[in-house]
Formats: sequence, structure tokens, C-alpha cells
Amino acid sequence: PCNMKDSWFSFPLCFSFTVLNFRLHFWKDIKPINEVNLLDLRHNINVNFRSGEKPAFTKFVLQIVLLMESLLYTGTLVTTVLVIWLLQCVLILLHNFISNVLG
Repeated sequence: PCNMKDSWFSFPLCFSFTVLNFRLHFWKDIKPINEVNLLDLRHNINVNFRSGEKPAFTKFVLQIVLLMESLLYTGTLVTTVLVIWLLQCVLILLHNFISNVLG
């Protein structure tokens, strides 16, 4: 039973363990992003933009892809839990802020 009224630690940890449990059960079904995919992505972006200089948005997208690969596929479970926990803390902060603003 995870809900937003739980303490700062219990909801993020509960959510993290739920996600970890799912990932451990379905680990073999998750296909990692390998270097070939990333190289293809870079090549496609270069061809599509027909430009030597990548636009800022393209660099941003590539950074996100690389970050997601490192966290989800080559990173450790501990890193993943920490990232999920931080995201949940941010979501709880936003939720509390919006609740206070809206009354």
C-alpha cells in the first residue's frame, strides 16, 4: 500500500522495491541498449539533420539515452534504487507544493 501520505522514506522505498521486484522477475525480457543501437541512433540523427554540428536538442536526447542505458542496463541495482528514490522525493515535494498552492 504505497500512497502519498506515507513518510519521506516509506513511499519511495516501497515504490523502489516494487520496481526492483518487477525488474528482477522480468530481467530476461528487458533488451539492453547496446553500442550498435547508439551508433545507429547517432548516424540517423546526423543524416536527418544533414549537418556537422548537432543541434542542442539532439545532444540533449543523446545524453538522456546514454544516461538511461547506464542507469537501467549497465548500472547497479543500488544506483537504480537511489535514482528512483530521488525521483520519488521530488514527486512528493511537487505534490505537497501543488496541494499547498491549490489549498
